[in-house]
Amino acid sequence: MGDKAKKVLAINDLCAFGKVSLNVTIPILATMGVQTCPLPTMILSTHTDGYGCPYTLDLSASHYPILEHLQQSDIKFDSVYSGYMANKKQVSIVREIIKSQSAKLKLVDPVMGDNGEYYTFFNGCYLQEVKRLIAEAYIITPNITEAFLLLGKEYKVTSLETATLKEYLKHLADIGPRYVVVTSVVFEDGKYGNVAYDKDTNRFFKINFNHYPVTYPGTGDIFASVMLGCLLSQDDIKEALGISTLFCESSVKHTFFQGSDIREGIHFERELHRLNSKSLISLAEEF
Repeated sequence: MGDKAKKVLAINDLCAFGKVSLNVTIPILATMGVQTCPLPTMILSTHTDGYGCPYTLDLSASHYPILEHLQQSDIKFDSVYSGYMANKKQVSIVREIIKSQSAKLKLVDPVMGDNGEYYTFFNGCYLQEVKRLIAEAYIITPNITEAFLLLGKEYKVTSLETATLKEYLKHLADIGPRYVVVTSVVFEDGKYGNVAYDKDTNRFFKINFNHYPVTYPGTGDIFASVMLGCLLSQDDIKEALGISTLFCESSVKHTFFQGSDIREGIHFERELHRLNSKSLISLAEEF
């Protein structure tokens, strides 16, 4: 008999329509041989980008009873992954849930904003709760906007010098996590890429990607899901950074040239075989 599939407690929202959050995490991790055990933070009719005001249902009241039953059933997880949350009260609840889990690999995607701005309904009060949450994380995966928010710095769309970028990554690691991964960075040479910092070894890694003039909902969810799958497969952070970036890049490229409605998100399904076949070779490098 083979090894049992790793189990991830995935705390994120669930949309009736939209390639975001649990709708992308479940198929990606399944392809990578990981079992996703969803704990939905809320239910939405659609994702929040482009379809007007969706119907939402906050599921905070269900979290403790669900977790209690899981614990009574002696169900243990190899990892915990948290993403989008409805409000700061829910962030506090999720923080307690994450603290209660013995798994070392705790990934927090601090979903708060993009393009230099908070998402609707989020603000500085929410930010403070998120900081307390990421203090419990082993790895965080903010985009560049969320990184600036966490650092309390004014968002800049210009390129970042290497020394400044390293300083920012260290400051984020000071909040708590061992690994800090920041996406959609513009380097000092004008190229786009993703970066990672390993606090324990004081090493920095980066990888460039081809930038397309479009922003698809769910990109961060796809990236974080692949990253988690790689780390559960014992890949190191350098390899995980490269594979996650290349998978997102190939999926975005396919979607962009297909010319489909941006609101429908990334057509990552046709690229899933690449995760299973190990055809993605990490091109990340130390800097």
